[in-house]
Amino acid sequence: MKELFKKQLENNIVVTEEMLEKIKIKKYKNGDDIKIGDKVLYAIFTDMPEEIIKAKTNFSNAPMERNCESHEIKFELITLNESQFDLYTYDERLQYETNGNIPIIQRKNNERQNYNS
Repeated sequence: MKELFKKQLENNIVVTEEMLEKIKIKKYKNGDDIKIGDKVLYAIFTDMPEEIIKAKTNFSNAPMERNCESHEIKFELITLNESQFDLYTYDERLQYETNGNIPIIQRKNNERQNYNS
């Protein structure tokens, strides 16, 4: 996971007291507070299974009823820090879609949901 965030870990600055006073959202995706000294990282988060994402974006040969299926993919730009890496996982194949700039991640042990509605 650390390798996915290598650029951000090297280039992002740590949160200062002044920065913390100015930011509106003071919590990470998991609910932890952003603290002085943290290095805030950014990721694209999805709770959709990888095979559904690939099918909806034509990255696989999975059969689909294109006229009945929604092509909507649910992504959210989130913040996290290095201490939260163990909460998330990723699929190597999805990383190519962002050219390695912002990783696409999912919660570990993601529960399957119905994404056709």
